[in-house]
Order: sequence, then structure tokens, then C-alpha cells
Amino acid sequence: MRGQDWMPVLVLLGLLCLAVAGWMLFPRLQAFIAFQDCAAAGRVDCSP
Repeated sequence: MRGQDWMPVLVLLGLLCLAVAGWMLFPRLQAFIAFQDCAAAGRVDCSP
């Protein structure tokens, strides 16, 4: 195969890696945002 024939496969793998990384990081980001909202509301019993 020529080098150009691999480009769609590499792009697909890159997009798949981005999707998996987002899927793994989303719960952590959501918990961080919830903690920030709790702290911004002035509460002191916020648990991470």
C-alpha cells in the first residue's frame, strides 16, 4: 500500500482515541465541576 492509503485509517484511529479519552475523562470533569459549584455556593461540606 502507498503512504496515502493509510491516511484514512490513521485518521479513524485518531478519532477513536479522542472518543475513548473523552469517555474516560468526562466523569472526572463532571465531578470537578460539581465540586466547584458546591464551593462557589459557599458550602463547606463539599466532597470531591
